[in-house]
Amino acid sequence: RVEQGTVRVVDAGGASPTLPFWLGEAPARTDELADAVSALRSLVDTEIGRGGQASAVDAVRQHSGVDGRSAAEVVAYLGAARDELGLLPTKTDVVVERFSQ
Repeated sequence: RVEQGTVRVVDAGGASPTLPFWLGEAPARTDELADAVSALRSLVDTEIGRGGQASAVDAVRQHSGVDGRSAAEVVAYLGAARDELGLLPTKTDVVVERFSQ
């Protein structure tokens, strides 16, 4: 169950796995948008690894044309995900979550 700021998970008791509900959003995404999201995530992931957050902010500004504050917010958001996941998901890098007791 998903609540504000909380996702509650219980043992499925041997039931077959199902696809998460948020997968339903993906079909509305065009190939061009999916490519752009993937490219931006890849850019941020590479730049954080190479030169840190400041380098990633500069790269996002140059790549997208947004102002510094917007670029910093994008990098902070994606950087937090990268810190938790170890990488950012793209069209070539898939993140799989696993839960065990």
